[in-house]
Amino acid sequence: MKKRLFSILLTLCMVLALMPQMVFAEDISGVHNENVTVNSGDIISGGTFNGQVENEGTINGGIFNGTVNNPLGTITNGIFNGEVTNVAHGTISGGTFKGKVTNGGGGHIYGGTFNGAVNNIDGVIIGGTFNQTVYCDSIAMIEGGVFYSGISGDGDINSSCCSVTFKNEGSDYAVEVVKNGSKAAVPDEPTKDGYKFTGWYTDKALNNLYNFDMPVNDELILYAGWKEEKITLTVPFTTTVEVSGNASPGETTFNLEVVDSQGNELQPNDYNVEITASVETDGAGDYNGNLTFTGTASAILRMFDNERDEYGYIYVKQAGVNDSNWDVDEAAWGLFHRSVVDLSDEEVEPSPIYIFPAVKDGTSYSVEYGENGVDKMTFVNKYARSAVDPSDSEGTTNGDSDSNADKNAKTGDDTNLALWLALMLLSGAGITGTAVYTRRKRTNV
Repeated sequence: MKKRLFSILLTLCMVLALMPQMVFAEDISGVHNENVTVNSGDIISGGTFNGQVENEGTINGGIFNGTVNNPLGTITNGIFNGEVTNVAHGTISGGTFKGKVTNGGGGHIYGGTFNGAVNNIDGVIIGGTFNQTVYCDSIAMIEGGVFYSGISGDGDINSSCCSVTFKNEGSDYAVEVVKNGSKAAVPDEPTKDGYKFTGWYTDKALNNLYNFDMPVNDELILYAGWKEEKITLTVPFTTTVEVSGNASPGETTFNLEVVDSQGNELQPNDYNVEITASVETDGAGDYNGNLTFTGTASAILRMFDNERDEYGYIYVKQAGVNDSNWDVDEAAWGLFHRSVVDLSDEEVEPSPIYIFPAVKDGTSYSVEYGENGVDKMTFVNKYARSAVDPSDSEGTTNGDSDSNADKNAKTGDDTNLALWLALMLLSGAGITGTAVYTRRKRTNV
């Protein structure tokens, strides 16, 4: 019995000796304003640390506002606002680093996002995302990672690796180091105001889109492709319908025309710009509409630059209506475009187009100096047709005429009947007289 108990105790001691970290590991969390030491086997999985942290254990979370020394420990996650020193056998495989990071002799970086400066001094970088320039001294090594601001210093890229350089409009956007035969990772998309990113190309002419499923076996340069986005500029207007007669005009479409200073309608297709400007009305009232210019920023600006008059305006007027009862407003408005080169939104509000009243001299339009800009264009169209009232004198005259016509038609019918009867009687009398005369002649013989 004693031997069995002794064997159990001995086995338990051996297990505890083999797994001290698992059994006695401390999970550190909470708010710490003082310095904290994380011993081998201890874990930080959360909390806030405002003082210095000495880590020989594992950091798997938390917010670190002070410095962190990681000589023998492991960092897998966390937010590091202060400076971090990773040396000896320390490793970093994750986390977000906002301050300076020093990867000293024997230190290894396998991953993480580094927004501050990184000095690789006799260390090894195997992966990670680096948003500032990474300095490598003469005995440092890089075996992987994405470097958005490049690599400086005399450090080497491992001979078993290749570099993929991403260029954006002539400048290096990122450098990625990958092992021969591995696939390159797709970097974060670059941005450019007024343009949409279309991908990475193997040629400057942007004809061949790169396939990221292909293995990298040699140095590679890729070029960013762009396509200018379309925007829509909106100019508001109000069309007012006034009715002076007693008839309703019903549904009517009023269109606007964009013209140059000589009244010539612009041809938007020449600039690849779409212009829409119409409003539907139905009787008296105010109707709001929008004049819109849709196209790329450069195309719209080019149209304004090429077509506007010497003072910088293009003009808007109403198109005619094919109905003589309408008195269509001949008002005109001058539009001035300040610039669209900085615009990138799909629809830009408020519009950078300014509106001014315009005057017409013959066939030419101009804007009077001293006129103040307005918020919208306005047009007033008048409808003057009156409907015929059935009870008026004209209607009565027409009624009498119809009545007389009926009477005349009826009288004509009676006269024809009497004439027919008279002819029948005369014919009968003639026949009778002839018969009598024939009998008398025979008797006399």
